[in-house]
Amino acid sequence: MITDCKPLADLAPGDLAANPIWEFALDNEGDDDGLVRPVVDIPADHLDIRLVGTKVCFANGTRHWALIENVDPKSALKTLHLLSLSLFHNGSWIHLDRYHDYNLEQYGPAALARKLELGIDHVFPISYDIRDCCVGDPGALAGVIESDPKEKLSRGEIFNLIVGKKPAA
Repeated sequence: MITDCKPLADLAPGDLAANPIWEFALDNEGDDDGLVRPVVDIPADHLDIRLVGTKVCFANGTRHWALIENVDPKSALKTLHLLSLSLFHNGSWIHLDRYHDYNLEQYGPAALARKLELGIDHVFPISYDIRDCCVGDPGALAGVIESDPKEKLSRGEIFNLIVGKKPAA
């Protein structure tokens, strides 16, 4: 068993300040697939099976600890549509579902704002910048998450992005 692992749910801002990139410990023995370990080779050249801990900036200018996942350092388009975000609030993580996810009522932008006790316009857009810990396309590593993106892809187009096909122009 790998000893430098910890449960994903137990990551806290202090862990992220010490180690901004964490990877899933898929080689760990046992049934628990929620274990992560810090990545020591920074800046990283890929983020496969990895999460990035960073402070994000809300529309109102406040900064908050977040975990960002599904960033493709080589593709701003994939990152724009597939990036996922969880915010640290009151000692636990709150996940944000994106426009193509199924549970927007419980985890979408409006639900996130309610859980934070803020108006949606105080939260969104959320800006992020992980260029200090990862190399790649600057458009993939820094950007904004809109509450209601101007450009939306169909579920089929999202699937095609996941498997590596470009959306039709």
